[in-house]
Amino acid sequence: MQALVLGGGSIKGAFQAGAIAEVLARGCAPRIITGISVGALNGAFLTERAGRGAAGSVDWPAIGAELEQFWKANVRKPDDIIEVRSKGKVALSALFARFDGLVKTDRLQALVRKELNEDNIRNSPVALYAGSVNLADGEIVYAHRGFPNLLEYIIASTAIPIMMPIFMIGNRPYYDGGMRDIAPLKQAIDAGATEIICIACQPLKTGGADFNRGNILHLVDRVVTIMTNEILRNDLEYARFLNEYCPRDGTPPESGPLRGYRYIPIRIIQPAMPIEVQIDSFTRQDIAAMLTLGRYVARNVMI
Repeated sequence: MQALVLGGGSIKGAFQAGAIAEVLARGCAPRIITGISVGALNGAFLTERAGRGAAGSVDWPAIGAELEQFWKANVRKPDDIIEVRSKGKVALSALFARFDGLVKTDRLQALVRKELNEDNIRNSPVALYAGSVNLADGEIVYAHRGFPNLLEYIIASTAIPIMMPIFMIGNRPYYDGGMRDIAPLKQAIDAGATEIICIACQPLKTGGADFNRGNILHLVDRVVTIMTNEILRNDLEYARFLNEYCPRDGTPPESGPLRGYRYIPIRIIQPAMPIEVQIDSFTRQDIAAMLTLGRYVARNVMI
């Protein structure tokens, strides 16, 4: 079964959306999608749209083009998805032990609820796994069609630590799945993938980009970028390790630590250089440029 593995990356998810559109136009027809953070949102969009049609009649190139158009039409400026809290409100909330993020995400949540129908995701021919971290026990949870409140887990996956409010599901606090997993390859393998296309929003190296040290949003973004880059490397190394030591004829090893695993063709799509776009200052031109870049990089990988 073909799987799409969609990593996290905040607003850089526009790069991922362009890459998705390109791979779908080139014949990719995923049966499994695993996603983290913005990858969970992009993956949920694909899964939901696939669930709108009759069984066996999914037009993947059209869905990819619709995802691109969604980004162009709905994510044009920061105010479309977030509201930056004033420094005074942030300071007071921290002082009185009521800190709830540097930005409000009510607009993003409203957009997700408007665009995605939970029943369509459940009835889709695509199996979606959206990762978020339960802060109470520190474990990552991959919500799927069998979960109640599935849309809540998808939204929870996007809650960037410190930058965004903790997302409550029932009485349990959740944050971005990127705290534990950036490119959820293992989840795709465990779900039965036989071929994987992984689309990451970051390069292998973070680079030496300058940033505004006095802007707490940018500081948090830089810290999260460094943290997630290391997690991404580990995720990719895990998949490479499996493929290096598993027989290429697809026969799973019968003993040892890799018992039950098998060689799986994996293509990785990621930018060569860091994408220097911030969630509090992007423009519609930035979104268009990232969509174009995503298509370009995917085209070269898929040749």
